[in-house]
Amino acid sequence: GVVGLPGLGGAMRGAGVRVRRFRREGKGAALGGGGTGQESLRFQQAFSSPGVVTAWVALAPKDIELSDEKVVEYFAEIDPSPAVREAWSQLKGQQKWKESYTKFAKTWVVIGDAKADPAAQLPVGMDFEIVPQADPGALRVGQPATFKWLAHGQPLAHASIGLLAAGAGRVFQTTDAEGRAT
Repeated sequence: GVVGLPGLGGAMRGAGVRVRRFRREGKGAALGGGGTGQESLRFQQAFSSPGVVTAWVALAPKDIELSDEKVVEYFAEIDPSPAVREAWSQLKGQQKWKESYTKFAKTWVVIGDAKADPAAQLPVGMDFEIVPQADPGALRVGQPATFKWLAHGQPLAHASIGLLAAGAGRVFQTTDAEGRAT
């Protein structure tokens, strides 16, 4: 099979790809492809036998500046804490929202009639990542799945996370003390 990550129409744009890798059966390597411009996020890797592949990409940090109107839209996307909302209400109209962010993407692909690969449930070492708490090849549409969120390898405890659920749109949850959410 051939693995592609992510589609060119996806949420990530390719400016400054820092990391593009995959892991299969516990062994990692650079993910193939990844040109420039429109092709910067077109990754392809051929595999000749069944297996579970974990693939991930990290982009370079990007600085943004948002108008007051865009901050309202942004807050609807990220569900910031009450403290952040309060701090912004004190600054609104006096200065623009500025921040630096980095985009990370990670996916699991089951090729053919693959056996479970325990390595698929291990972190890959990104600054921010999700780790499945069960075999990703066993996940099925409509069934609950538990993931652990990590920041710099440590559980992201009590953090608001946004999930996109089919038919439900964006749903916010809070991770538990171990950084898990279902």
